[in-house]
Amino acid sequence: MAFAIEVGLSIEEYYNLTPIEFKRVQEGYNYRLRQQYEIARLIGYTNLKPYLDKQHQDKSLEQLIPFSWDKKKEIKHTPISKEEYYEMIEKFKFNE
Repeated sequence: MAFAIEVGLSIEEYYNLTPIEFKRVQEGYNYRLRQQYEIARLIGYTNLKPYLDKQHQDKSLEQLIPFSWDKKKEIKHTPISKEEYYEMIEKFKFNE
């Protein structure tokens, strides 16, 4: 409910939203908030850059002021053996 007020929805508008509409409102809000953070980071970076020592001069914007969404999540795929493959086929009955 607090989120709806923060976004600017009335109580009636909030309760009339379908789940997909609410998701879209939330995505739009998160996008706008992220853009504001990116602008603040850029302003901070441009103000800070002249005062950095030589070691930090070469660092990029993302390296100097990192956000959680800058980190790429690595997904490790481990290959399975033939025995595991056939066990999964039997278990989930894929060949029926």
